[in-house]
Amino acid sequence: MALASLDLDFDDGLKHEGAVDSILLRCPCRVRLFRAFMDESCSCRIHDWFLVLSRQAVEILDISGFLTLPSSVFTCGRLTSLHLSYCAVPMLPRGFKGLPELRNLSLRRVDLQEHGQYQLEEIIATSPLLEELTLQDVNIPGEFKQRVIQGPNLGSLHLHSLDDHGWDLGDLPRLDSAVIDICDYLGNRDFSKFLSGLASLTELQISTYHQPLNGANIRETLPCTFINLKA
Repeated sequence: MALASLDLDFDDGLKHEGAVDSILLRCPCRVRLFRAFMDESCSCRIHDWFLVLSRQAVEILDISGFLTLPSSVFTCGRLTSLHLSYCAVPMLPRGFKGLPELRNLSLRRVDLQEHGQYQLEEIIATSPLLEELTLQDVNIPGEFKQRVIQGPNLGSLHLHSLDDHGWDLGDLPRLDSAVIDICDYLGNRDFSKFLSGLASLTELQISTYHQPLNGANIRETLPCTFINLKA
C-alpha cells in the first residue's frame, strides 16, 4: 500500500545529507512536513531540496540553523505553515507570486537582507489566508522605515523586538489576540495611536519600557477603549 504523504523530521540535525537526497529524490509520495536543523554543510544541497519540496507541494516547512537560505525556499507555494529560526532569510525570487495558502508564519531570531522590511511586508500582503504571525527578534538592517502589518484573516499577532523596526498596524478586522513585547519599540512615535490598532482584541499582553512624553497618562490619551478584552 503506497503512502499518501510523508513527514520528514531532522530536528536533531542533518548528519547524513545523502539520506535526505535518497528520500526526497526517490520517494514517490508527497512530503507533507519537512523539519530540519541545518548548518553550512548543507548549503550545497538545500536549494535542490527546496525545489523538490516545492514540486511535492510541501505544506509545513520548519527550518532552523546558522546558514543563509536560498531564495528557492519561497518557491514552495503550497505552504500552510512556515517557521524559520536562527538563519539568514534571502531576498524574494523574481516572479514571486506569494504564499496563497499560508496560515502560520513564524520568524524567530532571523537576519533579513538590506531593506528586508519590504520583502517581509510583501510576504504578509501576498498571504491572504494568514492567521498567525510571529516576529521575534528579527534583525532588519538598513534605514528605518515605517511599514504596515495588515491582513484580512490575521487573528493572532506576536511581536518581540528590542528595536523599532517601524511596524504599524493597518487593517486587521479579525485580530483577536496579541502579545507585544516592544521594549523601546515606539520611543519616538505615538504609542497611543499604536495601541488603538489593538482596540478590538479579546486577549492582549504588552511588555514595554515606554516612557510617555511629558509624563502623560497613556490611558487618558487613548482614542479608544478595550471593551472586548477578556484577558
